[in-house]
Amino acid sequence: MAHRFLATEAFEHDYDSAFAYISYDLGSPRAAARMMDAMDASIEKLRDSPPLNAVLTKPTLEALEYREELVGGYVMLYKVEGGDMVAKRLFHTSQDYESCA
Repeated sequence: MAHRFLATEAFEHDYDSAFAYISYDLGSPRAAARMMDAMDASIEKLRDSPPLNAVLTKPTLEALEYREELVGGYVMLYKVEGGDMVAKRLFHTSQDYESCA
C-alpha cells in the first residue's frame, strides 16, 4: 500500500534550485532530467515503505527524527509522520546539511 508523499515548501524550493543549477548553470538538461527521474523513483520506493531508512544518528537530525535517502549526488531529508512520507529538505552531498536542516 502506497503512503502519501508530502513535500514542504523548503523541499520544493531545494528541488527546483537543484534542477535549475544542473540544467542551466551546468548546461546539462539531460542530467537534470536523470536526477528528477531518480528522485521520483526514490520517492515511489519510500511511499511503499516510509520507514525504510533508519532515523539519522547525527544529533540535530536525530532530534528531528529525520531520515535520509541518497539520490545521485543529493540527499533528501524526510520524516515519517502518521504513516506519510514528508520530504523536508534536499541538499547536495557536499553541503553540511546537518547545520542547515
